[in-house]
Amino acid sequence: MADDERLPRRIDANRTGAAEATSGGYANSGVHIGSIYSYPTARSRYREQVRQIAPPELVGRDSELAELAAFCAGTRTYAWWRATKWAGKSALMAWFVLHPPPGVRVVSFFVTGRLAGQDHRGAFVDVVLEQLAELLGEPLPTFLPEVTREHHLVGMFAEAAQLCLRDGEQLVLVVDGLDEDRGTAQSHSIAALLPVKPPDGMKVIVAGRPNPPVPQDVDRDHPLRDPGIVRPLTNSPEARVIRDDMELELDRLLTGSQAEQDLLGLLTAAAGGLSGADLAELTESTPGVIRRQLRTVAARSFDTRPGQWHGPDVYLLGHEELQATAVDEFGEARLAAYRDRLHDWADGYRQRKWPQDSPEYLLRGYFRLLTARGDLARMVDCATDPARQDRLLDLSGGDLDAIAELAACQEAVLAQEEPDLAVMARLAIHRDRLIDRNGNIPEELPALWAMLGQRSRAEALLRMITDLEQRGPAAVSLARALAEEGDADAADAVAASIISVEHRAEARVAMIKPLVQRGDRRAATGIPHRMPSAGWQVEAMVELAEALVDSDDQQAVDLIDAAEEIASSIREPYLLAGALIRVAGGVVTAGDRARAEALLQRIVGLNRGIYGRVRMVGAAVATGQFDNAVEWARQISSVDEEAEMLASIAHAVAKAGDLDRARELAAEAESVVENADKYRSGPTALTIAAMVAVRDLDKAKTWMAGITEEAHKDTTLVSAVTAAAEAGEFDYAATVIESIGEAKAQAEALVVLAKAQLAVGKADRARELVVRAEKTSRAEVSTEHWVWEALAVVQTVEGFGDLRRAHAMLRRIADTALPVAAKWTAIEPLRTLQECLGRLGVTDRAVELIAAHPDPWKHVDAALSSRAPRVVVRARAEQIAKGIEAIENPAERSGAWADTAIKLRTVNPELAIGIALGISGETFGMETLVALMTPDNAKSILPVVTNSYWYAEALVRLAGFPLLMVDRAAVDRIPQVEWRFRVFAAYAKALLDLGENHLARDYLDQAEACANRIDSPFGQVRALLHLAELTNTPRHPALTQNLLRRAEMAATFVPHPGRRAEMLGSVVKALAAHGEFTRAEALATTIDDQGRRAEALVTLVKHLVEHELLDHAETLAAVIEQPGRRSEALLCLVKRHPDPRRAVALAGHILNPDYHADACTWLITRAGRFDLVDRLRARLVEVRNRNTRTRAIRDVTAALAEKQGLDRAEAFALSIADPADQATAWRALVDHRPGHAVARILLLRHWRHALDVVSPDVLDVIATEVFANSPGIAPTRAP
Repeated sequence: MADDERLPRRIDANRTGAAEATSGGYANSGVHIGSIYSYPTARSRYREQVRQIAPPELVGRDSELAELAAFCAGTRTYAWWRATKWAGKSALMAWFVLHPPPGVRVVSFFVTGRLAGQDHRGAFVDVVLEQLAELLGEPLPTFLPEVTREHHLVGMFAEAAQLCLRDGEQLVLVVDGLDEDRGTAQSHSIAALLPVKPPDGMKVIVAGRPNPPVPQDVDRDHPLRDPGIVRPLTNSPEARVIRDDMELELDRLLTGSQAEQDLLGLLTAAAGGLSGADLAELTESTPGVIRRQLRTVAARSFDTRPGQWHGPDVYLLGHEELQATAVDEFGEARLAAYRDRLHDWADGYRQRKWPQDSPEYLLRGYFRLLTARGDLARMVDCATDPARQDRLLDLSGGDLDAIAELAACQEAVLAQEEPDLAVMARLAIHRDRLIDRNGNIPEELPALWAMLGQRSRAEALLRMITDLEQRGPAAVSLARALAEEGDADAADAVAASIISVEHRAEARVAMIKPLVQRGDRRAATGIPHRMPSAGWQVEAMVELAEALVDSDDQQAVDLIDAAEEIASSIREPYLLAGALIRVAGGVVTAGDRARAEALLQRIVGLNRGIYGRVRMVGAAVATGQFDNAVEWARQISSVDEEAEMLASIAHAVAKAGDLDRARELAAEAESVVENADKYRSGPTALTIAAMVAVRDLDKAKTWMAGITEEAHKDTTLVSAVTAAAEAGEFDYAATVIESIGEAKAQAEALVVLAKAQLAVGKADRARELVVRAEKTSRAEVSTEHWVWEALAVVQTVEGFGDLRRAHAMLRRIADTALPVAAKWTAIEPLRTLQECLGRLGVTDRAVELIAAHPDPWKHVDAALSSRAPRVVVRARAEQIAKGIEAIENPAERSGAWADTAIKLRTVNPELAIGIALGISGETFGMETLVALMTPDNAKSILPVVTNSYWYAEALVRLAGFPLLMVDRAAVDRIPQVEWRFRVFAAYAKALLDLGENHLARDYLDQAEACANRIDSPFGQVRALLHLAELTNTPRHPALTQNLLRRAEMAATFVPHPGRRAEMLGSVVKALAAHGEFTRAEALATTIDDQGRRAEALVTLVKHLVEHELLDHAETLAAVIEQPGRRSEALLCLVKRHPDPRRAVALAGHILNPDYHADACTWLITRAGRFDLVDRLRARLVEVRNRNTRTRAIRDVTAALAEKQGLDRAEAFALSIADPADQATAWRALVDHRPGHAVARILLLRHWRHALDVVSPDVLDVIATEVFANSPGIAPTRAP
């Protein structure tokens, strides 16, 4: 939803502008593993690794470099530089990568065994994906399974090549060491992933030795099998000298002292990455001794690399061949002993819970070693160690490294012949826990880290924000911060990475003022032209005008004039008003208050009702028209909104410097809020914020102390902290923060204070607060969230029939929930928990939960569920009664009683009716009584219903009780003819359904008489069509035709064009339903409204298809103008056409992606047209309706498995890029390959999605993991 579509709850002078609504948002329920929405642009550091490979100076290779440059400029797409070992291949390739010819963009990968995990296809995909994402200015796709990552890679090659072509450049992929690919026999090679035909604008350079030959999984027609691409490389004399020195030194080390052999053996076994301190600890020596030993070895024998994070430099062997030679010389037995020493070392730190001085190698390189060795057990132990996950978080600033390790374990499990689902489930639970714990990260936190100079940490943190509504604003804040720091390119890259159109536009607008302030006016002036709609263009132009007003007053005025002209072109009144409000704000900044006043008066006519008035108050505040703001606020009929507006005005006036007037307004807001809804936090929160803004701190503190409802208290305290921080009352803000109970709210408040401290130059204090905010946001496991997950496990256990264990689990859940139930805001976990407790007989805990909640009436549906035992219902009802009577607002009190009565109707109907009779307020009371009517109580309730409308509704409800006939005199007491018609029609239908046609005729006559007396043509058409539908039987053909003719005539007299089109469309549908196709088609052509005409024609097409008039239906479908409606009609034809070839041809004309998917699914599953599978897959990403997409994937996968074989079905599943969609395909294969299918589901979705397909043994593992991490309790096994 666009910002301007949200109803305002507070006034903020920076948020009153309009943005015209556009498409492009994304909605999702729960965690979407694999989504790249609003992630920051990827930044690859692989060049630093290449820099370590390259020589300080490349000697004697000028001709080769010239040949490489000529290849880049030529027409060939592949070159293979081939030479024996020690020829200098890697040095040449690294130099070329770091110094490419002009107009060449290089992406590279160096296959090496010296560093663990850098010699297989998975590493190639990860490294190259990151480089391509940076080149494209896109976020790095995260949390994706291996096959999905490879699909992304292929697509990104094409996108990057296209981008380079557009910029007049050439994309070149360099892969060095192709012969050193150490992929297993079961896995695919790096070579097989290189494109057979590179996209236009892309070339590939590979380097390696003549042997081994091209891997078998490379296509027969792949360029790597073409001898013509091979370019022999002569050995470099300099490389030979280096080789001789290195081999001599290696021989000396291999035959040297035990200490020297240990150094070499450990570095060889570890595959690099050990620091001097690491080697000292492993050899029980001292860092000084290690340094002296390493100094005796020539520099070329060992390379040094900087640590990944903040650790010391690390050592590794200086050449690939040295590593291979050392491995051969030591032999597997000695290397295994060295690896055991590494394992013992890691076990020691694991036992110490990974303290702060944990070696960097054990947190990064060690896991790569385990992966390279295929040591799954140790991999899982590392990846699922919570203490190690926390240490990785501290070092890297995010959880991406820990999640990547878990994903590597999952890939290893998937590679097993029969995946270990228990291990897979453990891994999924840990992965999802890491994702979930980032859900409380404050939106401003990544931006603050960037402002403090920690850009990498900021980007890592942004990647981990999983809530879609939160991630967009966080990216906006980061873009603004980067622009303020002067990095326009980085800011624009972040903005470009945001998928949401609204947030992307907002991010670019946020960059304008910082860009102007930094002197980059050119970049700022280009932003308005990149806006997606008129509303956003106005926003950007006014923002630019405000930024330029001090330096270029005339350009600012010109921009405002242009913005007003664009705003005036917006037709929708609400959006027009928003755009003009923003223009008015710019006019005030430019100093023209008279023009601003004129704009406000123009806006007044566009805003109606309470929220229109609220918006006007906001506009007045934004333009500094405080007198108007106060006047309009006092005219608001809602006490709640008046209180909020007055408090907001007071806050704004205080910020403007007029404290005396602000205090008067705050006092007025205080008096108004006394009569506001106490169950809404807005009025109280804003009033307290106003008190803080006017420095009335003691009173604000007293008011805060008086808030009893936990859900509102924290929100109010955060508002108070914000106001205190803005006022410079930092100590007061810090005191208030300590009173905030919820971790998420406290983290938000800490960020607010940190930002204010940073603004006044207190960077050290800001950093302290930011560190605390991040730790706080991750510190608390939400009990509500855990209960929800644990209940899912319990319900599955119950489904398996283990009621004893389910009973014990529920008690544990209740014990965990009870201490914090008073703070719960979500209804669903509470309702489910109480229902489960009652169903399994744990009624004592259910009653305790009821008593623990301070506002039980808000959870009345959870309390009085028909599935709860009576003892639970009674206890809850008593609590509800107390809570309802405490509600001060009469309307809310009546509404609460009404909800209670409705919920009681099945468990205690007498009490329900008693409550309904006692409800004050005619609407709530009458509506509730009617809803409670049954055959048994109807005669006693009906006399009590005095309101005419609800009396008619009661009689209509009575029609549903066949044995109770209405008294004709009772109907006559209803004054409105339309309501009497509804009653007679309802009884006529009831009698017709019973086959009492004779009795029904009398009611039909009465209904027709009422219809004749309806004055409104619109109402009369609806009544006549309703009667025509009732009489559409062989007994009443003449009556039905007469009714249809009269309805058709009446429809033409409906005065309002929109209503007339609606009624004509309804008549067309009725005629079609009665087989009057010619009349229906003729009438449809008279409908002026394109949408209503299309809707009517679709209905007509469907009826023609039902009557097998396919040619006529196809002709009509072709003339439907709206693509979506035409697609709907064509889909109907596809499903009913007897000729499969014609059906396929018709499907090809369906433009709407959802209908096209439906058509393809039908043809594949019903007509066996499996040649359409590729067409369906290609357009799946365009299908918007999740249910349509799910149905298509599920049905097609099942059909492929049944008719085409399991291999084809699995290939289809693996080809689907979206993780949730791919999981749907695997779910359809659970019966065919349960192990692999369930493993894939656990890989792709949250573990809860696999509960219904796991075995009892796997469920036991899941239960143990979930209950071992319950808040405040840490047992080793689930009950």
